[in-house]
Amino acid sequence: MVSLTILKIVYILGIVGSIIWAISLFVEGSVTSIIAGILVMIFGSLIWRVFCELLIVLFSIHNLTKRNEEHLKVLSDTVRNQ
Repeated sequence: MVSLTILKIVYILGIVGSIIWAISLFVEGSVTSIIAGILVMIFGSLIWRVFCELLIVLFSIHNLTKRNEEHLKVLSDTVRNQ
């Protein structure tokens, strides 16, 4: 599926962006920015992962719904023809 491939790429870009953001906070050097960098690295990556997993679940639900619709259409056609 193209959408899942694109979603994997978006996931990787989001993780890389989160790490770059955390590193930029580390470079500032103050204690608060270092703590913020650690929090961004942990929670930013975690939140991004949960968001992408939810999108995968939504795509899976959509695919299953389409498949059920196709099966129901075939079933209703066979019932009408009897």
